[in-house]
Amino acid sequence: MSVQINDKLKSKNKSRLLKNAIKAINTKQEETIQKANKIIGDVESFEQEITKKFISYS
Repeated sequence: MSVQINDKLKSKNKSRLLKNAIKAINTKQEETIQKANKIIGDVESFEQEITKKFISYS
């Protein structure tokens, strides 16, 4: 009886641990994507500024 309860408890704890790990990974991934999108936006803005300056010198 106690062996079965311990096995179920261990399984439940592992399941909870994996769910939390997946949530943490997804959260970190979302943060990374947001940072990457900001960098891309900054580069695009910089590129537009340089293009405008280059065209104005022509």
